[in-house]
Amino acid sequence: MLEAALRQIIREEVLAVLAEVEPAATATPGPQVRTYTGPRSLTPAEVAEKTGLATQTLANWRGLGEGPAFYKVGRLVRYDQVMLDVWMAERRSGPTPKPHTNHTTPHNSNGPRES
Repeated sequence: MLEAALRQIIREEVLAVLAEVEPAATATPGPQVRTYTGPRSLTPAEVAEKTGLATQTLANWRGLGEGPAFYKVGRLVRYDQVMLDVWMAERRSGPTPKPHTNHTTPHNSNGPRES
């Protein structure tokens, strides 16, 4: 009991000294919130859902060096959402846009002008 009382007194003394040196040190510590502001990372399951590919296909492609870019955090595989969107956009298929054609006729259709 005496030991607990001494610890409490010492703790209060230390906090008082710290309050003089650094006022923020006396604030009651709460849970530290870490905010990641970088691009959102996706799990292979999320990528599979977004692309319609099987997670096993993604795993096979990672082994072959194909497919969307990925990175590993320890054993975890993650995909950058922005890079995945770029990868998907590069593979977009559909009608090819027609080149612009000028339907107006030149004033002189007899050939190039001579000066």
